[in-house]
Amino acid sequence: MNSHLAQNSLGKHYFKGRVFKLLVPVVSTLIIAVIFLSTIRPSIKLVYMGTDKIAKNWFLRGEEARIYFKVFNPAIVESDLEIYLKPMDDPSKVIKVSALKVKAMENRINVITLNTNSLEPMFYLLECNFNCRVFNGVSENPRYNFECYPWLFAVIEEYNFSKTTYKLGVNIHFIAPREMDLDMMKYAGINLIRMDFLWSEVEKEKGVYIFREYRRLVDALRKRGITALFILDYGNQYYDDGVAPYSDVGREAFAKFALESFKEFKGEDIIWEVWNEPNLSQFWKPKPNPEDYVRLLKAVYSAAREVGGVRLIAPGVSGFDFNFLEETFKLDMLNCIDAVSIHPYRSTNPETVNLDYAKLRELLALYGAPLKPIVSSEWGYCTGGSYGNRVSIATQAEYVVRMFLINIMNGVNVSVFYDWKDDGSNIHDSEQNFGLIADYEGLKSIYGRPAYFIKPAYYAIYTLTSQLNGFQFRGRVETGSREDYILVFENGDGVKKYVCWTTERAHKVRLSIHAKTLEMVKLFGLKSIHKSESGEYELTLTSAPIFVLPMP
Repeated sequence: MNSHLAQNSLGKHYFKGRVFKLLVPVVSTLIIAVIFLSTIRPSIKLVYMGTDKIAKNWFLRGEEARIYFKVFNPAIVESDLEIYLKPMDDPSKVIKVSALKVKAMENRINVITLNTNSLEPMFYLLECNFNCRVFNGVSENPRYNFECYPWLFAVIEEYNFSKTTYKLGVNIHFIAPREMDLDMMKYAGINLIRMDFLWSEVEKEKGVYIFREYRRLVDALRKRGITALFILDYGNQYYDDGVAPYSDVGREAFAKFALESFKEFKGEDIIWEVWNEPNLSQFWKPKPNPEDYVRLLKAVYSAAREVGGVRLIAPGVSGFDFNFLEETFKLDMLNCIDAVSIHPYRSTNPETVNLDYAKLRELLALYGAPLKPIVSSEWGYCTGGSYGNRVSIATQAEYVVRMFLINIMNGVNVSVFYDWKDDGSNIHDSEQNFGLIADYEGLKSIYGRPAYFIKPAYYAIYTLTSQLNGFQFRGRVETGSREDYILVFENGDGVKKYVCWTTERAHKVRLSIHAKTLEMVKLFGLKSIHKSESGEYELTLTSAPIFVLPMP
């Protein structure tokens, strides 16, 4: 009996030992696997955003937005994926738009559909919360400029901008009409484009003028109520060795090109600018020459008078080159043009242009033209590269609106922002980073097709134009600080609207409006209602303009 019990005891110990030996490697493998999996980060990649037909990050209200995320869950348990929209004006206001269950070890594409009718027109940040991590699209190691942008999502309400009293434009770099680009301009209230009207494109055969592509562009602009600002510019291989015209023959040929252009487009909504930045050797080759420039301008002016009804502006100089300007004024340029065009580029904030405009007004008065209109025909801030005017995409949005507003305050009613689109996707090249929208050719690498993705500056312009539609500038409210800007606008019904910002640090100011209720709209569309029985309000001024409307 004792022997039998002893054998059973030995058998049990042997069995336990065998099980233990078998379990040790299994458990060890599981522990190693868990440790290994814990080092693998969950990932979310935005693989598509748009409608069924086109990739984009902006939607007319009522459009259905489809967003495709590729989600990898390395955890050994099911995880929750939560998707949020946050107003860019105030990311603390969180809107949960979707929630998904992601299975353990799952690596697949998940699709969410958003009905934009349920969303307020606004510019949003798109974020995902997954496995206690936040994903917002900003790449740690960006290869392209658009990988530096967060995931952005915009809802736009269509407006009729027919009451707009100012020309707010963009520079473009295409002749053949791009329908989506032009539609996007219309949606944003952009009502002017500036584009090279190239002599070499029109007169490809000596003495023969072909306008086919420009005609298509003008027709497309007319359908959308967009003005063209065409730059008569650059050389032609048949004259003066292809550089800026310097001989009588070259000037006569350029004037003939201008004459035929004026005839072809007589009656169209076009402003004509003579050359681009002739004060730079990059554009007036071999080197700037005010005398030659004015000789050319006068030849074009004669052609304009022959046709009649031509709006002519010049000289489109880079910066406030007062030496070049005064030389042209001395040569009687001012009597040949309807407005002086300037490119007020700077590495400082837009408000620093005030002194430059004042100096230009003084110079115009000195030469007998104190009321000559001024056009800001090119001015921008880049969001990449090494230029001195490089800013963040958020600051670019603030600056583009403040640029337009400060121009209006200075009586400059035609303003053109450079540029409509990023001219490439190289994050290190400033020239490729001036756009209001991302480079859609570069986005092909992600979406497999051109994608129309807006930057914050586009939406900021949309807010500006929709808020000031039908309003005209009336004056500036003094606050005691010259760095504070409270501009007053008024519409035909006598309704006033205030646009407020500061170039100083954020601070509060008191504003007496004599209205018990205010509607306040921030730069990216966030609205709020404020009440005061006394009609006295305390506003917080920041670098981002706000739009204040007294309610009846």
